[in-house]
Amino acid sequence: MMNLFKNGKKIAPMLVFAILILSITFALTFKIGANQGASGTKIVILPVENKFNVSTTPPGSTFTVNVTVVDVTDLQNWQIKLTWDPTLLDYVSISLPRDHVFSPIDSAINPGAPGARSMITPPPDVGPGYVVWGCTYVNVPPYYPYWTFNGTGTLCQVKLKILTPPTYPATCNLTLVNIGTDTFLINGPGYDITFTVEDATYTYTYTELKVSISPVGTYTNPKIVDYGGTQEFTANASGGLPPYTYQWFFQWPNGTEIEVSEAYNETSWTCYPILDPGRHKVTVQATDSLGFKVNASSYIKIKDLSLTLTPFPSTNVNVDQSKTFTATVSGGIPPYKIQWYRNNTEDTLYRNQTTATFTFTIAGVEYIKVKVTDSSGIILERTTTVKVFPTPTTKINVIPADGITTYYTNTTAVGSEIILNVTVVDVTDLQNWQIKLTWDPTLLNFTDIWLPSDHVFAGANRQMVTPPPEVGPGYVVWGCTYINEPYWTFNGTGTLCQVKLKIIRQPYAPQSSCVLGLANQYEDTFIINGAGYDIPFLIQNTTYTYKLVSPVVHQLLDFTILTYTNTSIIANAINYNIAGAWIKFLNITGAPGTAAYVNITLPKALIWDAWEVYIDDVEVTPQIASDATNTYIYVEFTFGDNYNKTIKVVGSGMVPEQTHMLLLALLFASLLAIAMSKTSFRKKFPKPSKII
Repeated sequence: MMNLFKNGKKIAPMLVFAILILSITFALTFKIGANQGASGTKIVILPVENKFNVSTTPPGSTFTVNVTVVDVTDLQNWQIKLTWDPTLLDYVSISLPRDHVFSPIDSAINPGAPGARSMITPPPDVGPGYVVWGCTYVNVPPYYPYWTFNGTGTLCQVKLKILTPPTYPATCNLTLVNIGTDTFLINGPGYDITFTVEDATYTYTYTELKVSISPVGTYTNPKIVDYGGTQEFTANASGGLPPYTYQWFFQWPNGTEIEVSEAYNETSWTCYPILDPGRHKVTVQATDSLGFKVNASSYIKIKDLSLTLTPFPSTNVNVDQSKTFTATVSGGIPPYKIQWYRNNTEDTLYRNQTTATFTFTIAGVEYIKVKVTDSSGIILERTTTVKVFPTPTTKINVIPADGITTYYTNTTAVGSEIILNVTVVDVTDLQNWQIKLTWDPTLLNFTDIWLPSDHVFAGANRQMVTPPPEVGPGYVVWGCTYINEPYWTFNGTGTLCQVKLKIIRQPYAPQSSCVLGLANQYEDTFIINGAGYDIPFLIQNTTYTYKLVSPVVHQLLDFTILTYTNTSIIANAINYNIAGAWIKFLNITGAPGTAAYVNITLPKALIWDAWEVYIDDVEVTPQIASDATNTYIYVEFTFGDNYNKTIKVVGSGMVPEQTHMLLLALLFASLLAIAMSKTSFRKKFPKPSKII
């Protein structure tokens, strides 16, 4: 290896050249034989540890190390040979930084004086895994005195490029070699300065490439979908060297796997419809920019065949009663084959139907079974035991508290409440009861349910459990259990509970009605004896009826208007305005303080919405209902000192106004046709000839 500075024979021509050019009149003598230097002088590579990760510093990136001299005295000439593993790093450049050891000489000697120093920095010697370079400071007259560097400072900076290593992690030393020959420090008189070196290390790591798939389904716990369903899967890669590429694979239960070309480099993919039984596997493969690959998989399958039978596993009926059974099938591979059995004999009447109704005519025990087979051959069965009671003597009755089941608009207003008694008749050993009472939710609303003071379990030394009622549109479920302390049950006839319902609307003409009935006998509605068994019973429901009565008939423009009220309205006492689309009812009378209501039936062919309603020219908010023919407007008010009221109904249009215009148009068209007809008729006759 060439010694760039230390060999006197090789450096003499350069010095002679420098002397000739600069007219230097001094002689430079190297004293190779003697070593001088301060104890503790070092050349160090900084930073000492150079650690990089491929995910943040990809191959091709560069980094710089400083070659630094520490605690030197009288430094005038230096050279280094830095080495590394050429399979891991490549040379980029070597340079003097702005603050290198010889940079402040100008300002120290003669600020602002150009040419106060001269440095010799020949081209570096670069080879595989090394660089040799140095610098000599030359003291130049007339800006002499003699000057060298003392202390700690940077000699040079070396920039290296990171190569793709053969394996990870990759490590090597950044080492100063050939101390005294290729790496040295020289003082002003030309002697070696004794020093030690501290090398550095280079480490290049690779964070393991990972990829996850969501949702995760394992082989034993796969993601479940319905037959023909799909599922979107999402992939997320980390580690390695971004950016990543993604490839999706789909495998059928028979092991056939395809590469999903349409999902190349997509971070999510919605799999194909799942149509086959068994487990399907969805795999995503992530590849980083270095070519490393990793897979993640998820399993998916059709929901297992499921069958529920209601009622199940047992139910009760009375002799000569019918019961409907429902099979709910899901999962598996449709279409399904459904078979019903009664006492192990197939019933062909309900084949492939999800419901079956059976009538039980003989007291005893029977069995209803349903069997479902899906298209893959999977079979499920469910059986319900049916206990058929002889005709019971015990009854549960729904009876209005006041005995009234029919209500009339002239005596019962909207918002009125009715109370029902739910009563048990001729019961023995009653300890527990529950009812499900139902009604038409468009006619009635639930208000309250409670135990009256004389209910069946009323009395001292009794503890009862009455959970909160379950209330929904058109039904309430509630019950009561008596706890024996000591053993006691009810025998005889008594009230179970009372229920309050509110009338929420006027009837549809001429009346509205619904059954106030107990539903789901022996399931939601039951009575239990002290031993915990069902008590057979019959149900007696009642019917709610709300009638429109005493209508006053009004004739307007060949249309019939009806008014139902608990007050007095004079027939045909009506004003109207076709252009304004309003009708006013006059002479509505009643005693001061009377709470009144009026239900008006307006034909849609006469006047149509939107509606504004005024009582004595004060706008009120009505209840409005309609059917295909009529609109029903219901208002309430109270008579004050003025016992005469008016009701004005304003719509968005009245048909007669358009009818009159149509009639006029037709009349005009007819006249025009007649005129044209006469003109044509006259043209058929020639003019009479002139008599000469």
